[in-house]
Amino acid sequence: MAATASASLPALVGCSSARSLRVGIHHWIGYETLYLAQEFNWFSQPIDLVSGDSAQKSMSGLASGELDAACLTLDEALRLRAEGVEIVLGLIFNVSAGADMVLARSPLADSWQGARLGYESSAVGALMLKHFLHAHQLQVEDLVLLDIPLYHQLEAWQAKEVDLMITFEPTASRLQQEEGVRIFDSRALPDTIFDVLAVRQDRIKAHTQPIKALLEGHFRALNYIRSNRHDSLYRIAARQGVEPSDIENALAGVILPSLQANQRYLSGQNERLQLACAHLSELMLETGILAQKPNLDQFLTPQWLPLQGF
Repeated sequence: MAATASASLPALVGCSSARSLRVGIHHWIGYETLYLAQEFNWFSQPIDLVSGDSAQKSMSGLASGELDAACLTLDEALRLRAEGVEIVLGLIFNVSAGADMVLARSPLADSWQGARLGYESSAVGALMLKHFLHAHQLQVEDLVLLDIPLYHQLEAWQAKEVDLMITFEPTASRLQQEEGVRIFDSRALPDTIFDVLAVRQDRIKAHTQPIKALLEGHFRALNYIRSNRHDSLYRIAARQGVEPSDIENALAGVILPSLQANQRYLSGQNERLQLACAHLSELMLETGILAQKPNLDQFLTPQWLPLQGF
C-alpha cells in the first residue's frame, strides 16, 4: 500500500469544497446509511461523500491527504496505521455476521483435498481461510490457493477456475445464483470482522463539527432503515441497481451496531473490538501483509458519537 500512498484519485467522484469534510466511500451495504443521510439532506454540516470503485482508492486518498476520512474494513485501517498514516476510528458501521462466506460447487464432497480455493489476499480473506481450514480439519497444503480479487470472482466462478470461493456481498449473491452453495460463513467468527470510519488525526481540529454531523446522519439513517424497512430497501436497491431482495439478503449478513453498542466498542467497555485489532494485527504479521505491528494507542475514540439516538 505504501507504493500507492501518493497516487492521485482519478476514479473518485465528489463535489469539491474547501470547507467540506471529504469522506471516501465505496460499494458496501454497511455504508449505505451515509447515502441515505445524503439523500434526505440530513447532514447539518458540509460533507462530500467521495465515491470510489474500491477501498484501495479510499486508502490512497487518506494516505495522500486528499481525503479527511474514509469507510474501511478494520484490517484496511490497521494497514494504514502500520504504514504511518495517523488515523483514528470513530464509528463502527457494521459487524459481519454471515456476509463473508465460503461457497462451494459441490457442498456434499467427501473431502476438499486438492480443491481450488479462490480468495482475496487480504486480512479478512486470510482470517476466513484460517477458520474454514480449522472447521474442516484441513491444512493450507491440502488446497490450491488462488488470489482472485473481488471484481474477478464472478468471471472466475463462471469459467470454473475454482471449486471454492471466499467472498462477500454483493458478489456472494451472484455466485449463489450460479449454483454456489454456502458451506461456511462469518457467523462462526462473532465480533471479528468490522467496518469502520477512519479519520486522519491532522484533520480533526478543523472538522470536528462535520465529523459529528456525519455520525448524526449515520444514526438517523440507521433508525430510518429500522423503522421504514420497505422504503429503505427500495431506495438502496435503486441506488445500487439491484433488486430489493438482494439488499434484504445483504443486510441479513451484517449487524448494524446501535449508538449504545458503538459507545461500548469505542470506549473499550466491550473489549471485542480491541481484541479484534490485536488478533488481526498478529495475523497480518504472520501472513506478511504487514511488515510491522501497528501502534494501537489512542486508535479508538467515542468522542464524536451523538449524545442520544434518533
